[in-house]
Amino acid sequence: MRRPSSNESARVSARCGAVTAMAAFVIALPYVLWQAWAFVAPGLYHNERRLALPVIVSSVVFFVIGMSFAYFFVFPIAFG
Repeated sequence: MRRPSSNESARVSARCGAVTAMAAFVIALPYVLWQAWAFVAPGLYHNERRLALPVIVSSVVFFVIGMSFAYFFVFPIAFG
């Protein structure tokens, strides 16, 4: 039978806390972004507001592409 180490429960607790924090971030993010947009939008001109959606969409797409590149190409070389 395997005997758990003295700090194993602390590591599991920290890992669960990190997962909980990430879940809370993901759940709260739409509300936070909506509040940020509600603050910024009144100060923008109409043409600037029209440009916001393409900028946001392209930012998300480039973020996903960058994360995929790091995960599939950079991390295997760096940590492989």
